[in-house]
Amino acid sequence: MHGVARRPGRRKLGRNFGLLWSGSVISLVGTVNTTVAVPLVALMLTGSAFDAGLAGFAGTLPRLVMHIPAGFIADRVDRRKVLAFAQLGRFVVAISLGFALLSGNCTIGWLIAGVVLDGSFAALFEIAEMSIVSQVVQRDDLDEASARNEGRNFVATLSGRPLGGTLSALGAGFPFFAAAGALLVSTGLFCRLGRRDPLVPLPPRDRTTGFRRRALVGFRILRDDPLLRRTVVICALTNFLFQVVTLDMIVMARQDEVSAALVGVLLAASGVGGLLGASFAPRLLGWLKQPGRAVSACVIGWWFALCLFAAVHHPLGWLIAWAAVGFIGSQMSVLRGTYQARVVRPEWQGLVSGFNQFLTHGAVFPLAHIFGGVAIETLGPTTIAMATAGTATALLALNFARGWRNLQWSDQSLHKPGQAPLSREGSDRSIGPWLSGSALSPRSSPARVPS
Repeated sequence: MHGVARRPGRRKLGRNFGLLWSGSVISLVGTVNTTVAVPLVALMLTGSAFDAGLAGFAGTLPRLVMHIPAGFIADRVDRRKVLAFAQLGRFVVAISLGFALLSGNCTIGWLIAGVVLDGSFAALFEIAEMSIVSQVVQRDDLDEASARNEGRNFVATLSGRPLGGTLSALGAGFPFFAAAGALLVSTGLFCRLGRRDPLVPLPPRDRTTGFRRRALVGFRILRDDPLLRRTVVICALTNFLFQVVTLDMIVMARQDEVSAALVGVLLAASGVGGLLGASFAPRLLGWLKQPGRAVSACVIGWWFALCLFAAVHHPLGWLIAWAAVGFIGSQMSVLRGTYQARVVRPEWQGLVSGFNQFLTHGAVFPLAHIFGGVAIETLGPTTIAMATAGTATALLALNFARGWRNLQWSDQSLHKPGQAPLSREGSDRSIGPWLSGSALSPRSSPARVPS
């Protein structure tokens, strides 16, 4: 990548990143475990498939409304404290649900309320965790850090899903007790982050700026950067398509009388592909040199995967397509994470991450689930498979027509004056000496805390 001295092999990212990564992966395993358990518990409580679906939907709802406020909080408060507070809140929710289920006093209303609360704390944790990465590693190591975080997500998914099913079989409360234990351990790790380094708050002018004004500027930062804007559009569209395709594949597999075990293998293929993709992402992105080429490579790969899914009506074809989706998706995630950490100043990481997650996940997933079910029921799974391939073809054509592959690192719009009107030189203050300054513009210098 431009201006980065490439070092061979896996790099040491330091104690603070190790604490952040370890705490996050432990927490994620617990989260995935309860995500699997919630619809099973709802079915046990009421026997209603509708209630099971409602409980699952309730878990995604807070992310629709919490990502942007969470970004505002993460930019104003010590992010270590935000991480610990969010995890402790989730611990209280998990332990209360576990005891309620163990005692037989839990109702479907209690379960849904707990899922909503947990989702709200989870959104706050997610944005704070994304915002702090650029402060715990050096600028040259951001690609490696993003790749390891992406791999962490797939490790947690692949291990958390079978754990949730196994613990649910032992008893309805066990998945929540396991999650509570994971959350408590991760909180302890987060409390050790940079504990010898005092946090310097934002300047008084920035701390008193209201939510509306900061949110507008945070949105403008995302909108005015060419690469951030285009990757948000691409990821929002592809995430929507992949949610629809997941449901479409399950429906087609059932029609073909594919076993439930094989369906599970097909769905797990994206996790395996994503884990491999995250492992190779820094090398592949370094080989492509410029971010525009990486974006184009991802679009071409997604086009191939969706066309393969539509053309080959066979589990083997679906397996290859789904593994390719995970592999390519991890490349895009690492690119986005690295690029944002490079070009967005530390005091804006929270809000930019909040808008990014809202537009690519929070607003997309619920809509995709509703649209996918209605469209497949109305038009049939084969037609929907062809429609997704056609949409991917249109995205591929747009990629070349608009010249996205020509984007260079020198196009970083936030390195130009005037893009972040509430920021000023010397205001990049955060967690003490281990602030890398990784997201600062060339005109800025990181503020250090005297030792």
